[in-house]
Amino acid sequence: LSDFGEQAGFSVVIEEERFPEDLDLLVRSGSAIDIAVVPTPETIQEWFTDGFSQPLDADLVAAVDASWPIGASAAITTGDGQRRGVPFSADPKSLVFYRPGQFDELGLSVPTTLDEFTALVETNAGGSVPPLCVGIESASATGWVFTDWVEDYVLRQHGTEVYEQWTRHEIPFDDPRIVSSMQAVLDLWAGDNVFASEGSIATTSFSRSIDDFEAGNCLMHRQASFATSFFGPLTPLVDASFDASARPEAVAVFVLPGADTSVSAPVTVFQDWAVPVGAGPISPSTAAVLEFMATATFADEMRRAASDDLMFMSLAAGQDLSLLGSFQRSVAEVALAASDVRFDASDRMPFEVGTGTFWEIGTLMVNGEVTAAAGAAAIEASWPPCASMSSIPRSRTNQHPWAG
Repeated sequence: LSDFGEQAGFSVVIEEERFPEDLDLLVRSGSAIDIAVVPTPETIQEWFTDGFSQPLDADLVAAVDASWPIGASAAITTGDGQRRGVPFSADPKSLVFYRPGQFDELGLSVPTTLDEFTALVETNAGGSVPPLCVGIESASATGWVFTDWVEDYVLRQHGTEVYEQWTRHEIPFDDPRIVSSMQAVLDLWAGDNVFASEGSIATTSFSRSIDDFEAGNCLMHRQASFATSFFGPLTPLVDASFDASARPEAVAVFVLPGADTSVSAPVTVFQDWAVPVGAGPISPSTAAVLEFMATATFADEMRRAASDDLMFMSLAAGQDLSLLGSFQRSVAEVALAASDVRFDASDRMPFEVGTGTFWEIGTLMVNGEVTAAAGAAAIEASWPPCASMSSIPRSRTNQHPWAG
């Protein structure tokens, strides 16, 4: 960024704030910040609603859309469709971790459809190694793993239009299609299909479920790319072309399959956003930096500057994937080849729902305390009557525990 600014004729100064509330105070105090980097849409919406951020102009929107998949870059919009943030990094979430060597040993194949994935789980239930490791405990954020699975299933079973309508509350939360996707996840997690080391899915932490997979207690684990940060240094991460016989403990990923093989599977992502802040118009230098951060050049320079094999994921078109290790490259290729890329739905919903009742009642569903239909109706009833994509109330800064 400094080099880019120097070449463009201005300086770029970066300040780091460790806590979201400190950054929020700086933005609201009128300090000389031009761009804030945040992972939470609700924070971006609050700044826009309160007059501390301005929408992107048409030229900047066009430049960003030329670099990023439109479905992902357009996720942060105002009620009237104006764009208010620029994505620059993305963690693909629709990943299934597995061991190619173990699959070969058991005569298993990577599934190519969602039905094949379901069959893979069900036919291996009750065996010596359970199909899945799942845990949704995460202190006050317990339940987000369930919402991530549901989002993937809604997108795969019912498509982008329904996914976006659900996210924006244009269809109710208890729409039969949403209930069916919730039930599909609950059915998949039933009985012998899941290994949960703490006795139940709801009491096993999401990080423990990653450890359980790494320890070989299950065949597969669905999680975002950030899961690799929980693996020990001795666990080799490889792509699917790796010679499994050489390192049977090596871990690779495949994308959770779509409904059919006619198109590549869609992918949900968690993104970081660069947001113009301040009450006045966006300056030319600010617009230039924002545009640059969405480009393949920025992604490539981030990787070249890294002191190690940095897991910096980008969806920018034209990036140099040779700068990535084989495993990272396979993750990037999954996202770049996706038929559709969509931002995490629950993180775009009003906090009372997306990081509130969806988590809380979802956990009750997983425990068998409420049915999918009853739970979905209760979540629907919790949706704030005046909430929309352009009016998310402020008071709770809640985000996934791994969001930086």
